[in-house]
Amino acid sequence: MAFSPGTMAILEKIYWFVSVFFLGIGIYITWKKNKQVEAVLLTIIGTAAIFYYWIKWFKVKDTADLWPPYITTCPDYLTLVSGDVTGDSKPVCMDFVGVSRQPNIFMATDPTKIPQVSDPDYQSHIFVMPTRPADADDPTFNTLVCTNVQSKGLSWFGVCE
Repeated sequence: MAFSPGTMAILEKIYWFVSVFFLGIGIYITWKKNKQVEAVLLTIIGTAAIFYYWIKWFKVKDTADLWPPYITTCPDYLTLVSGDVTGDSKPVCMDFVGVSRQPNIFMATDPTKIPQVSDPDYQSHIFVMPTRPADADDPTFNTLVCTNVQSKGLSWFGVCE
């Protein structure tokens, strides 16, 4: 469950007030019962607990619903390979894992034997990202990318789903 930043700021202030108030009451009652060692331990452990939960609840952002945390350069589980390695004019994406659902169209590549642009089956080992048009907001570009991804039997979370 996520709250808006304004709500989180209010909850953080309430957290500090309530936690310090109850810790102070606990220390006061313990000290008044002539249990000074327990009061000091409560102070140390209570302060540590307050800071621990403050960091956990208010400072560390939950990324469980944000995947991937960034949009990758290649479709899921593919690796970007420099054009210097393949002899191509630009970088390409290759599958070193074997994730394609259509292995006869898009074949996995052995990382120790990277195909060269002169190889006859080179096109079946690479995924080339289409060039983005001048109009960056063109909705047909994402459709084109997703069509290319799906035709190779791949997925690209955050782009095509």
